[in-house]
Amino acid sequence: MKFRLIIALVTVLLIGVVFVLFGVITGKQENVNPARFSVTEELRVRFLNIDPTLFVSMQTRSSLWWIDEGRSYVVPATESLLVAEPTAEINYDSPVADRYYGRVLKIAREVFVQRGFVEDKINSSTTTADESFADYVLAYKKEAELCTITVNPELSSYSGGGENMSYKLEVNCGNTLTKAKQEQLPLLDALAIQDINTVAVPVKSDGYFVEVNIHGRRGGTSAVLKKEGDAYRIIIESQDIPTCELVDLEQIPNKVLSSLGGGKCWKEDSSIRDL
Repeated sequence: MKFRLIIALVTVLLIGVVFVLFGVITGKQENVNPARFSVTEELRVRFLNIDPTLFVSMQTRSSLWWIDEGRSYVVPATESLLVAEPTAEINYDSPVADRYYGRVLKIAREVFVQRGFVEDKINSSTTTADESFADYVLAYKKEAELCTITVNPELSSYSGGGENMSYKLEVNCGNTLTKAKQEQLPLLDALAIQDINTVAVPVKSDGYFVEVNIHGRRGGTSAVLKKEGDAYRIIIESQDIPTCELVDLEQIPNKVLSSLGGGKCWKEDSSIRDL
């Protein structure tokens, strides 16, 4: 009799423990209602639900790269999400997207499809080993809304300051491709850029002058262009400090020289002059 009582008590206790654990586990998972969440907000919740150890952070300033009609443009992001695997180690054996972000990418694909997005093949990598975009990229579109999921195969800091190194995944969405094309296409034409892996993005302008960031998927240079009529003329295209003679001759405003010398120029005697 006593033995049966002990068994019964142990059974009750085990059932109670199971229910407690179930409540703790499910209590940590946030419910998702797509109707009241943006894309990145929903992804943030879903990613943390499958792996609470992930570093997941909403970003306030970012952009996405989009190829359209054979030219590339940078579109400012209206929403952005950064994800990092804190336990990631240097990886040479398999694509980073497979090794660290398989489950995350699966969920992201499902969310975009459920929301009515269609994958854009031109802006997407063919496989996780495809290096044509430097990163692994999945691109989706729904009318004017464009989104990219990007996995960087290079270790970098995900919290700034050179600390907390990992392989980063970013989700960026934007809807101003038309405006980006209007601003950037004339610059691409003036700079004779046809390569889909190079963009020309206006940084600052002052009157008829515009400072342009020219870059590929990795690295780049700067330029200063001047609008004359309906076209632009290249005044400087370099990574070096400009000569004071050129600055004075063209009357280039200091405002558009932030990437070229940072407010300085070379004098004829090789000394530097503050502008």
